[in-house]
This record gives sequence, structure tokens and C-alpha cells, in this order.
Amino acid sequence: MSEKYVEALRREPQQGIVECNPESTSDSSVLRCYPLTFSEIEYLRTEKERPRRRAGSIPIALRIAISVIICVAGVGVWYWIQAFRQLAAIEQLEALKARVETRRALPAWLRAAVGDQELMLFDDVIAVDLSKRKITNETLHSLSRFGDLQELCLSPTYSPAGRISGQVSMYLDFDPSGE
Repeated sequence: MSEKYVEALRREPQQGIVECNPESTSDSSVLRCYPLTFSEIEYLRTEKERPRRRAGSIPIALRIAISVIICVAGVGVWYWIQAFRQLAAIEQLEALKARVETRRALPAWLRAAVGDQELMLFDDVIAVDLSKRKITNETLHSLSRFGDLQELCLSPTYSPAGRISGQVSMYLDFDPSGE
């Protein structure tokens, strides 16, 4: 389409205006004309009305998708850090030869496929037995990592400060249901 006709269509597009192109003949004054379709006329009418995106701007759908991905990744990293802290606390207790009882949080088929040791960080610790073990304040502080801890046995346990509370036997039973 020649420039002068395109410019005329942009100013006043109407049904019935035709597209005219010079024929490839020696006489450049001969024009071959074709009727424009409604969609072509509508495109030319709205072309100047459409807002142009600034160079370098990111579409809103892409911004939303990136924001959702970042939020999901942030929550995943937070859970991963909590799981590794729990695993470090379990390993610290096992180094003292304490008994740590866990409740499996993942299905058996996944444990069979991946491995029980690799998925231990997702288990819930429900009982810890520190009987006859030398413990420190750090050891007791590591117990705070276990949100589902229900039983803690500290029968004659020794710390650098001496026996805990002078008790011969101490057994705590935490029941979150209140029964």
C-alpha cells in the first residue's frame, strides 16, 4: 500500500476505500486497486489509538508470574532452612547417643524411591530420650527446633552445672491435644 493511501486511511478510514498499488509496468501512473476487508480497516483505525509500550518495560502478566515464582521460592527456601536446622539438631542428639523418635511425614513409596536417610529432614520429632547423657545448654536449646515434640526424658542427666534440678528422674509428657 502506498504511503499516501495509508495516511488517508489513518485519518478517515471508511468502508469501501480501496488499497491501490502501482502496477509493475513502465507506466507508473496506472494503479491496481483492491477492496480492503473490515479487519484491515479496523486495524488501521485503532493503530494510532493503541498505547505503545515503553522500550524496556515488562508486561504486567510477566511481572505477576515472576512475583509468584519469587514468593513460592522464598517460602520453599524458608522450609528448607528449617528442615536442615532440625536435621542438624537430630544429628547433634544422635552424636550424644540419645534416642530420637520420629513420625514419618512422607509416604512409604517416596521413601523407597529416594531413601530413608535423605528424607529424615522432613520427619516430625515426637520423642527425645536424654537419659544418662551429658548435655549442655546448646543441647537443650536444640530441642526448641522440634515443634511436635511430645515426650522428653531427662532421667539422671548431667550438665556442666550438675544434675538438672537435682531430680533422680524427670519425665515430661507434652500432649498438644490437652487430653
